[in-house]
Amino acid sequence: MAKFTAILAIIVALAATRASATPIISDPLTGSGDLFSSAPQTDTYNPGDTWLAYPAPTTLPSNFARTASGTTVAADNNFFPGGQGSAASAASLAFVPTAGNIYMLQATVTVTGGNAGDWAFLGFGGSQSDTFIYSNNADVPGPWMLIRSSALSGQQADDIQTFSNGESNSADYTGANSGSIDIPQTLSMVLNTTAAHWKISYYENGGLLGSFTYSGSNPTTIGSVNFGEYVTTTATFTSFSLTLVPEPSSITLLGLGAIGCGVVLLQRRHARKLNGAAIKL
Repeated sequence: MAKFTAILAIIVALAATRASATPIISDPLTGSGDLFSSAPQTDTYNPGDTWLAYPAPTTLPSNFARTASGTTVAADNNFFPGGQGSAASAASLAFVPTAGNIYMLQATVTVTGGNAGDWAFLGFGGSQSDTFIYSNNADVPGPWMLIRSSALSGQQADDIQTFSNGESNSADYTGANSGSIDIPQTLSMVLNTTAAHWKISYYENGGLLGSFTYSGSNPTTIGSVNFGEYVTTTATFTSFSLTLVPEPSSITLLGLGAIGCGVVLLQRRHARKLNGAAIKL
């Protein structure tokens, strides 16, 4: 029985390995100097790619400073990308999703200051050469979410807002740490492209905030993944990642396969014991 248990444990472990998420992009955002023009720790989508300002300005802003504890994003009121009338700055890496997959975009951020109504954000953007910015009145090509603290003077009661299809679908959430500041919070977005109508789900610290299914056109113009700040916000980002997540059905099938193999092994072992007993008689 001990041998069978060991074999089953190996099979389950192999199934779990095959079902685990696959890193596409990951960066602890630590180091020194400007983030821009540096390469992420891992980028299997576009090896050798470097962080760019989004949208690409004439000159790169120097307000994304890498430190030993993460990348500090400072307010940059003079940065008006793409001729837009609102100041915003973002760090960007190229990425285009492939239909049939599930992707999780995640970052940990601590909002440290800023005026009422401004925010830090995470999202799927358009081409790195377009003129979209992460503003609540701009139609960003892909889904995105913002975070702010109600502890800031005059701030709104909500501290998380999501945009699934520009202004046509947005939602407000009071996060678990609403009213607090200087508290790291992990924002996650799961983009499911396995069905005809794509679905985006938003999470804070692992807890589901809400989901949106695209009933019309899917956000197929996504061309990048981004994080940054809007107008006066200051924040520190301590991690950034994009992973390929296995389908729940695949995980289930792998688990059932492991159990099935275990049952077959048990049946064979039991049959051998019966045959041995018959011979002894």
